[in-house]
Amino acid sequence: MNIAPSRGLLLTAIVLLSAGVFAADLINPDRMVASMLYPVLVVLTLRLRSQVTTILVGIAATGLTVLAQLWVPHGEEWSAQLPHRALVLFALWLTVHLCLLYQRTEHVLRSKEHVLAESGERFRQLAEHITEVFWLTDPEMTRMLYISPGYEAIWGRSCEGLYASPRSWLEAIHDEDRDRILKAALTKQVSGTYDEEYRIVRPEGTIRWVWDRAFPVLDDSGQVYRIAGIAQDITERKLAEEALRESEERFRSIAEASPVPLGISRATDGLILYANEELGRLLGARSLLGRRSLEFYIDPGDQETLLLELARDGFLRNRELRVKKEDGTLIWVMISVQPMTFRGEDALLCL
Repeated sequence: MNIAPSRGLLLTAIVLLSAGVFAADLINPDRMVASMLYPVLVVLTLRLRSQVTTILVGIAATGLTVLAQLWVPHGEEWSAQLPHRALVLFALWLTVHLCLLYQRTEHVLRSKEHVLAESGERFRQLAEHITEVFWLTDPEMTRMLYISPGYEAIWGRSCEGLYASPRSWLEAIHDEDRDRILKAALTKQVSGTYDEEYRIVRPEGTIRWVWDRAFPVLDDSGQVYRIAGIAQDITERKLAEEALRESEERFRSIAEASPVPLGISRATDGLILYANEELGRLLGARSLLGRRSLEFYIDPGDQETLLLELARDGFLRNRELRVKKEDGTLIWVMISVQPMTFRGEDALLCL
């Protein structure tokens, strides 16, 4: 409920009370002009935005009104009451000014509350419609202050259960990851360095991979009073990485057992990413990884010609090429080239 007086009511009170202070003098036109000078000056202060300026103008208004009264002839009795009247005038101005200050402060607070309410509503709508899990706890992790609905989809457990038992999310972590994650949560979340991947076991027994990050929220004094975080289901990515790793292991097993020299180079710059023992033996090099295939061409133009043919046809089959070994010996080889993806990069398989 708004108990602050309206601006119109305050203006009316200033005029009536100021006039009432000098009611005994209103029968004298000269004194009436001097008496009404004060409310006019105070009304002007209501237009000012600066608090300091308003106070200075209020003091000046009181002083000018007193001086105006002194210039008008008065009896001894009136003169004796002048200090008292000046004090009443200043008290009146101070009261009105405090009322206005209260009204302005309340308006600002209500505006901030409205903005915070709108911001909180927007945050809630965002958090409840993303697939990631947004969470908020106290620094000790003894209270779960907020958890988005995505938690139920990933963990397979209810948000209400987590609110009732804030550490139940930890119980769902895979046994092999739990100690590591608990230690990281207790030591890294407050510093903002918490960035972990771990497995969770859902109630039906399926395993999901989670990527969890957290950062501290500071209060006005710079102290950590909240920990906010976001968790994301990365099971699909982990499965793809695992499938790629297994595929690379199978390829490596086959390539190492093959009697055919075989290598993989990056398509953009010819950097050798993989070479089996037979290729190293053919070129007389112990290690080929990290070197560039151009080092073994006699004529750099041969490589450009091969790349143009590869771009045109999409592959090369049984192309004869003269190359040099590690010791400079020239040899003729027959190569085939096939574009491929190796460890997420465009590459060329050469054999």
